[in-house]
Amino acid sequence: MKNKIMKLALLLACGVLTPVAANAASPLTQDHSLANSVIYLKAESNNKWNKDQIEPDFGLGYRYHLNHHGIDISATGRWGEFNADDGEFIHLGTQANYLYYFTPGQGASFYAGIGLGNDHTRFNAEEEKIKHQGRVNALATFGYQHGLNDTFSTFVQAQASQSATTYVNGGEFTLANAWQPTLTFSAGIGF
Repeated sequence: MKNKIMKLALLLACGVLTPVAANAASPLTQDHSLANSVIYLKAESNNKWNKDQIEPDFGLGYRYHLNHHGIDISATGRWGEFNADDGEFIHLGTQANYLYYFTPGQGASFYAGIGLGNDHTRFNAEEEKIKHQGRVNALATFGYQHGLNDTFSTFVQAQASQSATTYVNGGEFTLANAWQPTLTFSAGIGF
């Protein structure tokens, strides 16, 4: 576990420091690779928690690309009332994706990616009991990003997810569609 954390920290450090180092290089030693990173805000819509209703999530993420290859790390959240039995809830979704940009030199590009995500929900029921439940998902993403090499960037994407495993603490798992694939549509603005 410690080695995995170190590898992730090294990957993130390389992603943050590479654009700084590329911009600091002199024009004589600078290569012509395309690197950029953005912090973005996103809104997404899906039916992963209630199969009869599409609901929005809002989040924050970080996206870095170097030529054709990129990484995307994000978190989304939502809170509200689930049903009479479970009371109020707080939902947090996190994910990490590898992205492949088809035409990064054009300033806008279609991309495809794969990754892993986690959806976690904490319920506070009327009787003050606390229940946690969630799932780990395999992700497949396809999208389009404009302003790929600019300071300001926008994207739209569709993402399919399939649960790999579920977990629950403090009661029975209440998500009727936990094992069904979910399609999520997202739009984001990066700066």
